[in-house]
Amino acid sequence: MEKETKHKENNDNINLVNINEIVKENVLSVSKNKGDETLLMKADFIVTEEIVEEEETLLKKKKRVKAIGLFDSGATVNFVSEEIVDKLKLRKIGKMELNVLPFFHKDPIKINTAKYLVKIILEEGGTEEIIAYKIKKNLMPNIRSVDTKTNKIKTIEVTSDILISITHFWRFFRKLSPLSEHLFKVETSVGTIICGELKEFNLKEPIKNNGLMAILGANDSQKEESMNNFWSLETIGVKDDPVCIDDEIALNLFNSSIKNGKNGSYIVKWPWKTDKNNLPSNFALAYKRFLNLIEKLRKTPELLQKYNNIINDDLKRGVIEFAEERNGTIEHYIPHHPVINPKKIRIVYDASAKTKDGRSLNECLYRGPIIMPDLAGLLIRF
Repeated sequence: MEKETKHKENNDNINLVNINEIVKENVLSVSKNKGDETLLMKADFIVTEEIVEEEETLLKKKKRVKAIGLFDSGATVNFVSEEIVDKLKLRKIGKMELNVLPFFHKDPIKINTAKYLVKIILEEGGTEEIIAYKIKKNLMPNIRSVDTKTNKIKTIEVTSDILISITHFWRFFRKLSPLSEHLFKVETSVGTIICGELKEFNLKEPIKNNGLMAILGANDSQKEESMNNFWSLETIGVKDDPVCIDDEIALNLFNSSIKNGKNGSYIVKWPWKTDKNNLPSNFALAYKRFLNLIEKLRKTPELLQKYNNIINDDLKRGVIEFAEERNGTIEHYIPHHPVINPKKIRIVYDASAKTKDGRSLNECLYRGPIIMPDLAGLLIRF
């Protein structure tokens, strides 16, 4: 509380900025008219990692990193830079094929990329979770900020780390206040943003925030070339691999290893991406999750009994089997937990579970082609 009070007093003592007195210094415009600058929506994010169970302890302090965010209501998917993914070791939750339609292109380009769970810390506390696709850092327009001491717009070279699309845009939105006919102050859950056009400076109220930021582009040939590079698929690091297609490899492994088993069943080899010896032993993680599961189930004896019945039934039907302990070899365990519906209980095996520095079973196996009908196609036909 004491630190928060001091911080608030410091903000109140900041010199107020009057837009009428702002001197435009080395400002590049996205407009063809001189003197008109379009300001996009930029914010400072603090991104945090997930708590990962480790061998030493279940309690672990969350790591946080600062990131430059850009709100883009014209985008339909979120993006996160590979630097943020690597720093926080974000959890990959899957892969997806995207249809990207660059500027001046008639037909979309299909690309494969990975998606991650990103947690953004809010000003009032708590976090906002988004699903974002990893890309490489690329050329972004220069960022200008209002200097509360000199009242000048200065150029600061910063590249965005996270792009928030229209799918999550309104989750951060709080309030919109006009500063002039063309300039607006947007209150969000991650801070105040100034956006619009620096065209007419007739403010209804002064700006009271320190370090108000905005993103501007340029209309000269050099900046146009930079924007073309920005929208190029190669620069964002999401492009088709012409040599190796995972789904085809998985299908070939399936067809080449299938054979008849007992009772008319079929047996195929596991579609390993790499040598299975690279799969780490995760006994400590699985054992701790098992203890937590038992503790929760014991609080509801009826649920514990149903859970045990499902395990025994799967064992009788051959869905699962006893695994003998083998000394001198790496053993990998798959944690499981119940999913409770009103009518029944379902057991889910978590093949994505992993330690901070290890790999999960899913990461070591090919997914294989998706044989289910496309949901979008079903809805269109319906």
